[in-house]
Amino acid sequence: MPDTDQRLTKIETKLDEISSTLAKIAVQDNRIQHLETQVNAVWQKYDDFCKPGGQLDIIQAHVASCPRARLHDEIIKSEKRMDSLRNGMIIPIAIALIGAAYSVIHLAFKI
Repeated sequence: MPDTDQRLTKIETKLDEISSTLAKIAVQDNRIQHLETQVNAVWQKYDDFCKPGGQLDIIQAHVASCPRARLHDEIIKSEKRMDSLRNGMIIPIAIALIGAAYSVIHLAFKI
């Protein structure tokens, strides 16, 4: 009988190990199924984004309609205009300041 008790104890130990392993496998299977669901959701969003008439087509159409070259040319032109105004305004402003200083000095000595 002792031999049978030892064998039963070993079998119980092995059954406990198998039960523990099955529980770990069940948890891992649950995690895998969850990840598969998330991956499928991501692919569904990607497919919806890239399908004909989807968001990607809408964005591409909007970008294509932007007058990129014309805006660039207008910006360059306005920068050139501002540079010429800055350069062209220095002399008249200097003359106006000299005239104002002359007037102030003239008034100061007249009084």
